[in-house]
Amino acid sequence: MEMVLLPRDILLTTRKIRALQLLMASEDCTAADLVFCLLSLWQQRCFPNLPRQNLIPSRLVSANPSISEFAAHLSQLDFFEAAFWLSSAYAIWVGDRLRTERAMFFTPPALALRVIDDLLASGASLTESRWLDPACGGAAFLAPVASRMREALAQNGKSATERLVHIANHLAGSDIDPTLCELSRQFLRMALAQDIAETGIEPVWSVTQLNALTDLTTWFSTVDVIVCNPPYRKLRTSELDIYREAYASVIEGQFNLYGLFIKLTMDLLKADGRAGLLTPTSYLSGQSFSKLRTYLLKHAEVEQLGIIAKRLGVFMRVEQETMVTVLKRRQGSRNLTKSTNILVYDRTRTFIEVGACSLPNSGSSWPVPRSPSDLNIITTMSKSRYRLDDYGYTARIGAYVDYRDKYELKTYTQSRGRCIKRELRMLVWSSDIGTDKSLQINRLAAKDHKCLIDIAKRPGTSVITRPAVAMQRVTSPDQTKRLVAAAVPKALLEQGVVGENHVIFLEQREKKTALTPSQLASVLASIPVDRYFRCISGAVNVSIFELEQLPLPDPEVLAGLLRKGIPVDEAVNKAFMKQVRPDEAKKNA
Repeated sequence: MEMVLLPRDILLTTRKIRALQLLMASEDCTAADLVFCLLSLWQQRCFPNLPRQNLIPSRLVSANPSISEFAAHLSQLDFFEAAFWLSSAYAIWVGDRLRTERAMFFTPPALALRVIDDLLASGASLTESRWLDPACGGAAFLAPVASRMREALAQNGKSATERLVHIANHLAGSDIDPTLCELSRQFLRMALAQDIAETGIEPVWSVTQLNALTDLTTWFSTVDVIVCNPPYRKLRTSELDIYREAYASVIEGQFNLYGLFIKLTMDLLKADGRAGLLTPTSYLSGQSFSKLRTYLLKHAEVEQLGIIAKRLGVFMRVEQETMVTVLKRRQGSRNLTKSTNILVYDRTRTFIEVGACSLPNSGSSWPVPRSPSDLNIITTMSKSRYRLDDYGYTARIGAYVDYRDKYELKTYTQSRGRCIKRELRMLVWSSDIGTDKSLQINRLAAKDHKCLIDIAKRPGTSVITRPAVAMQRVTSPDQTKRLVAAAVPKALLEQGVVGENHVIFLEQREKKTALTPSQLASVLASIPVDRYFRCISGAVNVSIFELEQLPLPDPEVLAGLLRKGIPVDEAVNKAFMKQVRPDEAKKNA
């Protein structure tokens, strides 16, 4: 079934939101004032029987006709879509600093319903389970869950009073922003307006303003279902200090806020409880999430992963792969290996089933297929015991940081085409590395290309002189190739080269290796290796951690096939298949 993730009329609605942002300054009102003004007008139009609550400064209603116009626009939309837009408007109106700090990016209604459906299919109940969203934002999950609960309870013959009491006792949320908490309460009232109007009962909603990571009460210790789109952003070292003790089992390196929420989910769920989480795919790989992956497989069954490529869009102004994760809390801490069902949201705007795969419980990256054909690649390559280290190469990140380091850079023309007193070294930029597996040294002649670095004042700079491969460190999952590599020409190595920090060098550690740098660059760019890397990396950066884990074929076998003139893609496949038992090779062919 087709599912359009982002709501319709994005440009029209965001234009209206931006226009009101300008009016906000002229009226000297806060983002909260404007939101509650619009909310009150929307309720008057669409929920006339819902008891009124004093939400707005009354002067705003008559002061700006454009406010009434936007309220009318909201009134014409589907309820959940309008709630999404009002929450998103608030996130824009509070300004970039607060929006970034609190990571205010809200879940589109279609995707929220998908996560809820996945949880119900997994075994969650609308009539028995207690549901929690610890980062409830604008009730993107709470409101549709309340609506679905009402429908299920009505089908079971429950009265309006019984429905309201049940939902108030089985649905809870929290958020760090007080305005979003009040918005969530109001959206719950609107979702259940018919029952509230019929009974005259105003439920006391369990939506609390707090930092869920530190302050959730024991009420939530027996929760059956958690549904959440946690905030995403990397945490500064100083920010992590208050979480280190409680979250030591998952924190590693420069950690991301959403990783703490994943651990919190495991802490709050009762045994056999379920969670539906909407997160980036970055926790599938990378060293900073290694402890989290180990913790998850120790305490939960990863029942489903649903991947959405960044090009297909989930959140406005956010470009990254996103994923729906469905987890089941284990009884105790049993290390069981169960297959995880993989789905991919493709260009047909549907989730297609790719298959099931097993996730390694070793802290290493999780290879997750992005297409049905990837399953065979993962199955075959994962059996290899060979890694980059076995090829005799060591990975190093370029030493020069453009915004930080104060080296003098020169163009090729300024140096008169030569290095003077061995103090100038060739500087390799990520953009110099071509997708054709060549270092584009023809750019050196460009008058404005700063290709030489003066290291005289800082001789300790990392200079590459051994045979090496240069790789782009930042690439996009949408690129034709994720692993963009080129051998560094011998002529440059004689003088030595320096890389900027968006470059990774694979430096030849031993004098003689089975594969030359040029051959290694071709192997990394081969279809099977590139596909496998896509399966372990949804982030934009190519990390050394992932490169060092990348399964590679036996280097001696591969070198022999290449000497016979066999094309690299075919040689890589043949070399991998030689490591698989004959019956398995036939099955994977």
